[in-house]
Amino acid sequence: MCTLEKRGCVFLLTLTGDSEHRLGPSLIDSISAAIRRVRAASAPGSVLVTTAEGKFFSNGFDLNWAKSSGLTDLELEEQMGGPFERRIMAELLSLPIPTVAAVTGHAAAAGFALALCHDYVFMRKDRGFLYMSELDIGLPFPDSFMALLRDKIGDPAARRNVALRAAKVKATEAAAMGFVEGACEGAGETVAAAMRLAEELAGKKWDGGVYVGIRRGTFRETSQYFGLLKKDENKPGIILERRGKVFVLTLTGDGEHRLTPALISSIGAHLRRLRTESSGGSVLVTAAEGKFFCNGIDLSGGATREGLVRRTARAFEDQIMGPLTCLPMPTVAVLTGHAAGTGFVLALCHDYVVMRRDGGAKIYMSELDIKYPIPATYMALMRAKIADAAALRDVALRARKVKGAEAAEMGLVDAAHDGADETLAAAMGLAEELSGQKWVDGEVYAGLRKGIFREVAEVLRVAEMPVTRTSRL
Repeated sequence: MCTLEKRGCVFLLTLTGDSEHRLGPSLIDSISAAIRRVRAASAPGSVLVTTAEGKFFSNGFDLNWAKSSGLTDLELEEQMGGPFERRIMAELLSLPIPTVAAVTGHAAAAGFALALCHDYVFMRKDRGFLYMSELDIGLPFPDSFMALLRDKIGDPAARRNVALRAAKVKATEAAAMGFVEGACEGAGETVAAAMRLAEELAGKKWDGGVYVGIRRGTFRETSQYFGLLKKDENKPGIILERRGKVFVLTLTGDGEHRLTPALISSIGAHLRRLRTESSGGSVLVTAAEGKFFCNGIDLSGGATREGLVRRTARAFEDQIMGPLTCLPMPTVAVLTGHAAGTGFVLALCHDYVVMRRDGGAKIYMSELDIKYPIPATYMALMRAKIADAAALRDVALRARKVKGAEAAEMGLVDAAHDGADETLAAAMGLAEELSGQKWVDGEVYAGLRKGIFREVAEVLRVAEMPVTRTSRL
């Protein structure tokens, strides 16, 4: 799979073995875990170098595995395309340290994209090529790949040849086109050149938050695709503001705040930002304007409802449930409006839930009524958070709509208050109380959370995930 070692301030991630390093679920998991470890252990002066053993850097998605598994196009997207975008591309682009790829063999399709997700690319010139093979194999270009090509290959003719001629570009030509930093003799010299640049960059000891912010602006279209731009984060729909030690994330407007891929990506981007900007005593409060906290997944897309819900729920798990479970600070949800389906799950992902008891606000697990099964991750969360068996039964097996006062009695929420302003004020009061504890080590707090809600952490595959120390930046 891959190994991660540290050489001074430089992390060296290596895809091991003589295979083609095709990106199937196992390798995506392995690379993603390594990137999370780098994020958790990085500090100003850290740099990541990624390379591979053998004749291939990466030959793209594992299509043979997909074919032998009998996956549909939707299932292929769920098990390889989506996870590669969310857990590798977006994570590399949001990593608050410089990144360098040492391409010592062929890099095709998603393997080419993996290389381009790094800030710098060195390439071996005596063997190997960069190759966007989609045209030759009859597969459409993912939108994320197109955005990446437009950001990283500035010359229109070069970009045309890569995308519309499926050109196999060798190192010297790639360097002339401007998207490879240097063409080197042999694998050893390619890695050595990448390490020399990494050590030079490490000596700068740049602030990680500043660095990743400048990267977002530099590679604007790709950052916009993944919801990484602060400009996009603060557009109507979602706002993150800081009040002392308390971060307040608000879903804005009078809509139902239904979870679209774009809204999920934007919330996920905020959670990544919180991991770099938090410090000892930080607390997150999540609220919403209007009559709804969140009315679940947006079912208005053009795809089949089953496929749409499955795909969106998977993105919600990866980009919101997992990160909230690992967030190194206390979290409070403020329900001043209805919370249905995945919207209720979003609230339950927080450590504390405060709800409005007047105005008709209700909690409602709507899956039984809309004839869609409750995902295993949602069930694990409800079992962990709803202690009373009868209350859990009524929520899951009766699709009961529960108002604030009753929700507090059933243990679904921590408290219920009259009025939206009063409910938000109560949540802020709780947040300030928690902030006053000044728990400096967020990693300890997140570890305790994952231990208390062990089943949730395990089903989300974050039980052993390290989290970023709040003192890092």
